[in-house]
Amino acid sequence: MKRVPLLWQVLVSAAALWAVTLVYPEGLRLEGRGEGLDAAIDFLLAGGALVLANMVLRPVVLIFTLPLTIATLGLFTLVVNAIVLWVVAAFTRLALGPIGPAIVAALLVSIASWLLAGFVRRQRA
Repeated sequence: MKRVPLLWQVLVSAAALWAVTLVYPEGLRLEGRGEGLDAAIDFLLAGGALVLANMVLRPVVLIFTLPLTIATLGLFTLVVNAIVLWVVAAFTRLALGPIGPAIVAALLVSIASWLLAGFVRRQRA
């Protein structure tokens, strides 16, 4: 299977974050009054931060939490995804809700990214 190039990953992540803020604002929202171009830039920056965090931080956290992930049959990965999203939110204008909605938001971002990346792969083929 072909990998999606880095620029496309950033665009897909930004679109996924934007979609989740529209669908599930209790879990993930954009702070401030950014509209139009400002909001688009904020989502692109957050998308880039998410791609970077998924490339660098997520594998390290997954290795350290491997026993918990095995003990929970992989369900702890949802918590790891929420932690990565929380780190991204700490450095961008994204705001996460409490831990429960944050886990749901991370799951929705993962699903939206997966669907959009599949669409991009199919269009590029």
